Amino acid sequence: MKAKDSIYFVPADSPVLPSKYDVRVRLRYLTRGEITLQELKKHKESLPDDTNFAEQRDYEALVTDQISEGAAAEVPPPVTNGSIVH
Repeated sequence: MKAKDSIYFVPADSPVLPSKYDVRVRLRYLTRGEITLQELKKHKESLPDDTNFAEQRDYEALVTDQISEGAAAEVPPPVTNGSIVH
């Protein structure tokens, strides 16, 4: 970790420090050269395949069900330039 990072991150020994492969920071590490595409690919290949635990959802049916139950009425009004549009 570079000195300028100390303003953004907690100390290096902190359990809160994100992994260098975390999707939120990995582009930063890639552009700085702290990790390579080969290291990233190796890390990705080492991750377990959890597709058996995934559940496929029908998005269209979910939205249709929510609208028919009145969920659309609960949607807050849009905000534009800091003011609520009515």
